[in-house]
Order: sequence, then C-alpha cells, then structure tokens
Amino acid sequence: MYEFKSKDEVIGKTAKELNILALENQRERMVKMVKEHTIIKNIERPMRTNKGNNIWVSTSALVINMDHIEVILFVTIDITKRKEAEDALGKLYKELEQKVIDQTEELRKSEWGLKRAQEISHIGNWEVDFINNKSSWSDEVYKILGFEKGEVKPTLESYLKTFHPDDIERCSEIIQNSFKNKTNIFFDHRSFRKDGMLIYLYSESRFLFDKDGKPISVYGITQDVTEIVERENKLLIQNKALKDIATMQSHQVRKPVAQILGLVNLLNKDNPRSE
Repeated sequence: MYEFKSKDEVIGKTAKELNILALENQRERMVKMVKEHTIIKNIERPMRTNKGNNIWVSTSALVINMDHIEVILFVTIDITKRKEAEDALGKLYKELEQKVIDQTEELRKSEWGLKRAQEISHIGNWEVDFINNKSSWSDEVYKILGFEKGEVKPTLESYLKTFHPDDIERCSEIIQNSFKNKTNIFFDHRSFRKDGMLIYLYSESRFLFDKDGKPISVYGITQDVTEIVERENKLLIQNKALKDIATMQSHQVRKPVAQILGLVNLLNKDNPRSE
C-alpha cells in the first residue's frame, strides 16, 4: 500500500520517520483522538507512499492494556479508488443537479458518463416528476435490486417492497414526513435483491422547486454499501481478535512471573536471614 520494497524498511519506524504523513501533526492528532475515545473507527485521511504518491486510507484504532502498558493498535485500509470514484460521482452529481433545473440537452450528453460512474460506485439515481406524473430509475438502481430494466415499475411502492421487514416502518415514516414537509432526507436500510440476497443501501433525496417555490420533482440516489458494511464488520472482528490476543499474552506473561515470585517467597521462608 505504501510502496516499500520490504517489511524491513518499515519495522521499528514511525509514520513520521517513514515520511508517509500527508498532513502536519497528523500522527499526534490520531494518537490524541484514540486516547480520548479508546476506540476510533473508519477515520479517512490522506497519506503519502514511499514513492511520493498521494493515497487515501481508512483507519480504525483501539487502546489496549498490556501488563499496565497502554498500546494502540491501528488497522488501515487503502480507499484511494473509492475516494476517486466518489469524487468523480460528486462532480457528476452537481452537474446533473444543474442540468435537471435547466432541462437542457446537456443532460442527455452526460448520461453515459453518469452511468459509468454509477457502475463504478454502485450508485443509482431515480426521480419522481410531479409535473408529468412519472417516475424513473437509472439502470444501476435496477441492477442493485437484481432486476432487469423494466421488469418492475420504477415506483416508490416497488422500492419499498424490497426493504427488510425490520426497516420498513422506520424508513416509511422518514419518507412520508419528507413528502409531507418537502424536506431532503438521507438514511441507511437493508433490502433484499430479487434473488433473496441481503444488501445494505444508503439513500438520499432532494426536492426541486420552481421559481414560485412549488415542488416540481424529487430526485435522489441509492448506493449499494454492502461491501463497506461487510468490511467494517470484518474490522470489528479483527479488533476483537487483537484484543483477545493481547489479553491472552498479558496473562501468559503474568503467570510465570507469579510462579517465580511464589518460589522466591518460599525460599525466603526456608532460609530466613539473621538480623
């Protein structure tokens, strides 16, 4: 990830000594943060490789106690490709928002680029047009839910039918309040694909108003974050395993020391020193 030739170049050195910190005092801030909260999760930050290339990483860390000595364990994942995809999608999303307002030919010209960005980031977009009473999903929304394009009607009802039973009540209330108050929303939820596979999704929506303040459409995005959630769960399992190992090692160190001290005390009783 940091483009070193071997582990020997890294072992025993701090990130500052390896010159991989992209921001000043970054290490100190991370150490302070984890000491204050004991555990931190998925802190995204810029870093630099041994060859000078800029990358993005996601770091989780926790403080453990090994024989009364505080030790901080860090787990870092390279998220450069994801950040690049998000940045590209963010630019396209802003462009799309302006083009929807203008209703110009430029909107159609960006469709291919948006489709490609959606495929990379597993993000689909949808829209409900109040003026023409029409709803639409992008190809990626169908793909995320496991449907062929046109297999189901691109309606809110069709979307809600895929929700996990434990999430449907909470999410329905969020959506209903949004339509009632014409407010933007974002929320996480679980859904089932057509093939029965459980997936984790992130959704957000925004209302578009005319010059008189009347809503003319609501549009939004749906992102498949299943890989991200599974990676976070894997990190939690790894963190627990590391903590268990540290606890076990600490116990293994203390046990022989206690046995030695017991023998010393026994010898002292058998051979008391004269005053």
